[in-house]
Amino acid sequence: MLLTIVNLEMEAAMQLLIAVTALLTVATLLLFTVTILLRLKHNWEDNKMREYKDQYLPIIFEYLEGNVELSVFQNLIGSNELKSRAIEEIAVKLIKNVEGEEAEKLKRVLMLDSLFNYHLKQLKSDSDVIKIEGCNYFRFTKLADSQVIKMLQELLESRNTYLAFSAASALIGSESLSDRMQAIEYMAKRNGMTKMALLELFYRFRRDNKSHTEEEAAFLEKLITDENLASKSRAQLIQCVSESNYYLMIKPLQNWLESSADRWKESEVLAALIDAQRIFLNSESTESIKKYLDYPDKKVRKAALEAHLVLDQDQQFTFEKAIA
Repeated sequence: MLLTIVNLEMEAAMQLLIAVTALLTVATLLLFTVTILLRLKHNWEDNKMREYKDQYLPIIFEYLEGNVELSVFQNLIGSNELKSRAIEEIAVKLIKNVEGEEAEKLKRVLMLDSLFNYHLKQLKSDSDVIKIEGCNYFRFTKLADSQVIKMLQELLESRNTYLAFSAASALIGSESLSDRMQAIEYMAKRNGMTKMALLELFYRFRRDNKSHTEEEAAFLEKLITDENLASKSRAQLIQCVSESNYYLMIKPLQNWLESSADRWKESEVLAALIDAQRIFLNSESTESIKKYLDYPDKKVRKAALEAHLVLDQDQQFTFEKAIA
C-alpha cells in the first residue's frame, strides 16, 4: 500500500516536472522568436532610415537654396513616423553647423505639424526620459509657442536634474529675454549644477550672436549679487561670465574684487574674480590683484600670480609699442 502511494506521488512529480519543462521550453522559444522579430524590425527600420535620409538630404539642400517650398516636406512625411524622424535628424545635424537665414529655414522644417505635435505629446508624458527627448527637440526649434514655453517653465522645477537642465536648454532658445533669464537663474541656483552645464547655457544666452545688452548685464549683476546664492554657485557664475566674454560685466567684476563685503572674500569667489581680470585683460585691476600675491589660500594666490603676470606683460607690451 505504501509502495503504491509512493509510486503515485513520484508519477505526479514527474508529470509536473515534464509540464514545467515544457512551459519553460515554450517560453524560451517565444522569447527567442520575439527577440529575433525585434532585431529584424530594428534592422528594417535602420535600413529605411538610411534610405529616407539619402532621399531627403538633397531635397533639404534644394530647400535651403530656395528651390523647394516648405510644404513639400509635410507632403513627403505624411503620417509616417520614420520619415518624420529622418527629416528631423537631418535638420538637427545641419542646424548645428549653419547660422543666419539657413538656420532659420531649418528651424521652420523642425516646426512641421507632424514633428511639433509628436514632441508636444512627449512633454506631456509621465516618463522623464520621454520628456527629455521632447525638450531636446524644442532646443533646436524657433521657440515661440506659449503652451510649450509654459510646459518648459514648469519642468525647470523638476526633481530630475537632467530633465530640468534639458528644459532650461530648450527655454534658453526663446526670443523672450525674460524666458532666457528664468532658465539661467533656475539652473544657477540649483544644487549640483556643473560649470560646464551653466557655460553651455551662457553661450546661448544672447540671441543670434548679437552684442551684449545693458539689460542682460543688469540681470547678471543682480543674479551674482543675490545674498541667497551659495558661494560655489556665485563663483561658477563669475567664471561663466568671464569665459563667455560678457564684456559689459568688466566693471562690476572689478568693483566686487575691490569690495570689502564678505561674500566676495570667499576663496573660490575671490579666485574667480581675480581670474576674470586676467581673462578680460583688465589692467586697471593690477594694484588690487597685487594684494593677493601672498594670500594664505593657495587657489587665490595662484590666480593672483597668473593674473599679475599676464597684466604686467600686457602693460609692458603696450608701453614698448607706444615708444617704438
